[in-house]
Amino acid sequence: DFSPQQVNLAHKLGLTDIECRDMRSFLSGNENSFDVVFSFRLMQHMHKRKERVEIYNEFSRVSKKWVLVSLYEKTLVHNIFKSLNKKKAKITFLDKKSIEDEVSQAGLVPVYSKYVIPGIHGHKIFLTQKIK
Repeated sequence: DFSPQQVNLAHKLGLTDIECRDMRSFLSGNENSFDVVFSFRLMQHMHKRKERVEIYNEFSRVSKKWVLVSLYEKTLVHNIFKSLNKKKAKITFLDKKSIEDEVSQAGLVPVYSKYVIPGIHGHKIFLTQKIK
């Protein structure tokens, strides 16, 4: 798991074989070795553009061709909700242009995207193709 807090919780619940590691420790030396790299609900917790681009670069490095990633895209529904709810969001919402810019810095291009719950929720799955 990526989160030390979640690992500590798991340990308290008796799941002692879980540890917190940087993903690069699993991926080092594996250039172009995975047909598809899949990341679900990770990027929403990366609040800095630099962190996200570093992760996309790592995904691109180890992927032969495809990276499938879930992100939260800004939508009209979420903009309205945000204006009504003044609590600071704990997840990162990005506009389409920012998403495209970030993945392109890693040599990826979005080829398909689909909302998990269309019209209601901003959670979206992006299929990207390696171009470098």
